[in-house]
Formats: sequence, C-alpha cells, structure tokens
Amino acid sequence: MAFLKKLATLLMFAAACAGVAQAKPIFTPLKELVPLELRLSIKAKKRARPSAYQAVDYGPNREKTLSARDSPVKMQFGSTCTTFGLIAAMENLSGGQVDLSERFLWNLYRQYSMTPALNAATKNLLVAESAWPQRQAGRPPRLPRGVLRVKDAPYLGDSVQSVIASIDRGFPVYFASEVLNDFGNCKKTVAPNSRVVPGAGHAYLVVGYRVDSRIAGGGHFLVKNSWGTNCGERGYQWMPFAICTRQDTSCYSWSLRALSAV
Repeated sequence: MAFLKKLATLLMFAAACAGVAQAKPIFTPLKELVPLELRLSIKAKKRARPSAYQAVDYGPNREKTLSARDSPVKMQFGSTCTTFGLIAAMENLSGGQVDLSERFLWNLYRQYSMTPALNAATKNLLVAESAWPQRQAGRPPRLPRGVLRVKDAPYLGDSVQSVIASIDRGFPVYFASEVLNDFGNCKKTVAPNSRVVPGAGHAYLVVGYRVDSRIAGGGHFLVKNSWGTNCGERGYQWMPFAICTRQDTSCYSWSLRALSAV
C-alpha cells in the first residue's frame, strides 16, 4: 500500500502544470518557475521582518475586478502555465480585443520559468491564435507578423498592497506561488490555512481582489486560471492574500502596464 501511494504521488508530480485533466493537478516546482535570486530575496525579507507580514491593514472591505476584460478561460497544454498566465494578462490589458497564440509564445522560450516568458513576450510581437492555434502542435510553415508585445511589466515582489494598487489602476498581474491543496483541488475559494503541496508551484493571472477583514490574512485575490472552465467557478478561483504573507509560502508578481504593436 505504501508503494502504491508513493507511485501515485510521483505520477501526479510528473503531470506538472498539466491542468484539470489530472484528478489532482500538481504543478511545476516553484524553483523552476521563479529565479533563485528572487526566491532568496523574499526568504531573506521574511526572516528579517516577520512582523511586516502580520495583521496588515488593507483598508475598508471592498472588491475590485478586471475580469470583464478577460478573454475566455483556456485549458493549457503540457507544462505551460508560464505561457498561459502571461498571455491571459496581455489579453486582459488589451481589453479582450485580441486572442494571442500560446503555441507561438511557448516556442519562443520553452522553459518553465516566468522571466524567460516575459523576456520573450517583450522582445517579440506575438501572433494571433488564428495564426497558430492551440490544437496545432507543429509550427505552421508561414506565420504573419505579430500583433502585440509587452512594453512595460515592473516586478512587484510579494507585496499584497502593490498587487491591490495595480488592480486599482487597471493593470492585471502576472503571478506565481506555491500550490495550496484547495487550489490544486480546484476549489472556488482557497482557505488561508490550506496546506502547501510540497515543492509545487504555479503561474497564473490575478485579475481582481476582495478585501475582507473577517478572513485570516485580510482577503483574497481573484485568479483566472488555465485549467478550463470546470475548475473553480468557470475557471476562476479566490486565492488568499495569505499565500504572500505566510512564513511557509511565497508569491511573486509582475504588473502588466503597457503593450506595444511595434
């Protein structure tokens, strides 16, 4: 029995970032998603100032969302959460007026890390989904000129206040964190004390927030995920602010502020 449990765990980890096609989706290790220097910086800050992460006042209870600008929720292929989270942010910032090709962006960098994804989307105009649709694994023989690239996406670190401020200004947030059990089980609302799945991380879009002083940690982020509409509430989940403030978890975020067509 112990052997079977261990085998099942290994199989789930082999399905890294594979989406809700798996019974319990497990994701890419956080150490692959986020560069070492960023992870060490957050750890050092938490050790040096643990009180700064406790009982933070985020102001009056309120809710804000940019989801009306979202493109439809998608189902990622393979270990491509970094691609799908960034494309979702770009499509949101465009006002939902463009459908970009995840296949094209993924093939520009083919790594499980967020910074190569951002670099690729900054240096290259991405083509539309119609030019290289997700259902087509192989590269088309000819591709048109791309339509959009990232122009400005500053790093916000693990600041909940900065993520809230970004959403307030109308800027979606490209985000990564450890995986909490409720999150991986596709629950609509993730409990602030949900246990951490060891070593597992995921990249996604934060498109809103809900400040609620009755909730441990002070509120939730509204996440647009890439596991299809059967996960959470039609593809959206509420991730607690505590993902950034707990001592056993961490978060990393970039504010998508400007796109360019040249």
